[in-house]
Amino acid sequence: MNKYVKKRLRTQFRNRSQLLTSDHEAGTDCKDKEERLEQKSEVPAIGKAYVQAAEEVIGYKKVIEKPWIRQGTWSLIEQMKSFKQKMLNSKTKIIKDKWLDEYRNKNKEVKKELRCI
Repeated sequence: MNKYVKKRLRTQFRNRSQLLTSDHEAGTDCKDKEERLEQKSEVPAIGKAYVQAAEEVIGYKKVIEKPWIRQGTWSLIEQMKSFKQKMLNSKTKIIKDKWLDEYRNKNKEVKKELRCI
């Protein structure tokens, strides 16, 4: 975090915490029990103020998602599907075995491509 962002965050938090403490000091004529209860309820308010200041100044981390399967791999998958469909639609044992062999080879290629990523 650079100095400028730290300074802005510190300023934002001070402003928010001053608002909380000024609200608390306005009612100083409270009894001890009531004062302790107010202090306990202030803890979450301070945490919220800190989080809001951080969200306003720093913001959220932006995640850039990359596609995990390349376009070339998708085309191999489509070829593999077509080989399987041809294998299932074939009527003779010899042709079925030929397409099954092609399907197995293409399946190995797809798996190699996915491992390389």
